Amino acid sequence: MAPIRIGYVGVGLMGLPMVRRLVSRGHDVVAYDIIDRQVELATAAGARAASAASQVVRDAEFVLLNLPTTDAVEEAVFGSGGVATAITSPQLVIDFSTNEVARGRALASFAEKRPASRSSRSERNSERAPEALWLPTSS
Repeated sequence: MAPIRIGYVGVGLMGLPMVRRLVSRGHDVVAYDIIDRQVELATAAGARAASAASQVVRDAEFVLLNLPTTDAVEEAVFGSGGVATAITSPQLVIDFSTNEVARGRALASFAEKRPASRSSRSERNSERAPEALWLPTSS
C-alpha cells in the first residue's frame, strides 16, 4: 500500500498516539498543534511540522482533526490560518474531536456550503470512498 499523505491538526493526548501509529505504518504525516511541544513530539515520531493549521492541508489527501472542544475546531478550521483557508476538493476533513453534537452538525453543514470544500454526493458516496478512508492499524 502506498503511503497516504495526511495533515493532522491537534497532536495532544489523543492525536499524538494516532500520529505515531500512522507514521509507523509508513504514512506521510504533517502535524500542527497550538502547543509547540506537541509538534516537537510529533516530529520526533517522524511527522513533519506545520506552523499553522492551513499548512497541514498542503499536499494532504486527508486532514484529520483531533481537538478538545468545539471552539477549538471552529478556530482550527475557520479561524485565521485555518484549514478552510486552504482546503480544496477532493480533500477530505475527518474530525475525531470532542464536539457538541448540535454545533458539530452546524459546522459540518457550514463547511458543506463553502465552495472550496464542496464535493458532489456521488464523489463522497462512490465505491472508492471506503477504500480511501480505510487506514490499516494492524499488520
